[in-house]
Amino acid sequence: MRARLLLLGEKPNVGHDVAIMMNMGTGNRRGGIEAVLPLLWNNFDGAAAEFPACARLWAIYHLKATDTVEHVFELEIGEVDDGKVAVKFRGQRASGYSEKAFNMEISGICELE
Repeated sequence: MRARLLLLGEKPNVGHDVAIMMNMGTGNRRGGIEAVLPLLWNNFDGAAAEFPACARLWAIYHLKATDTVEHVFELEIGEVDDGKVAVKFRGQRASGYSEKAFNMEISGICELE
């Protein structure tokens, strides 16, 4: 759930306790987790064609800094099109959350504006 929020901006449709747990994590100075790609886009000074490469690094940093994933196997961020980007992700959450590591796959569209 947290990876979907970070990469796609999808907020879970769950209860208050789960929402609080999702906002827990390290490396977030604001005290909560939010979609990282719109935040970068709103402060991006480069050409739109350069955005996917910068966004990939930005997203990997936040996935790891918030302890959302331990390993990133694949992260593709498409070209900006009408204020949106396609995102495809495969990664692995650390085994500390359960008895064994958990692989996850996410794909979707992130609205930047």
